[in-house]
Amino acid sequence: MSLLLRVGGFSFIMFIAYAARPGSSLFSFHPLLMTLSFTGLMTEGLFMFSKSGLAGNHLHSTRVTAHWLILLCVAAAHGFG
Repeated sequence: MSLLLRVGGFSFIMFIAYAARPGSSLFSFHPLLMTLSFTGLMTEGLFMFSKSGLAGNHLHSTRVTAHWLILLCVAAAHGFG
């Protein structure tokens, strides 16, 4: 299930990147960064605490640190978007 969500999320991000054509105007970065922050990074932040997450085999403290780093990246992408 997590692989399906990751592939679907990545496909959606690539579609938005193609449709928005980042660099064509200043506003064109808005849909890409918002989609990247919520569809891509926020999902990975939630997956950090599951067995299928990127840090699933690590200590709890490592997963918490990775979770907060990803959420900081979400906040940065959301702020720039």
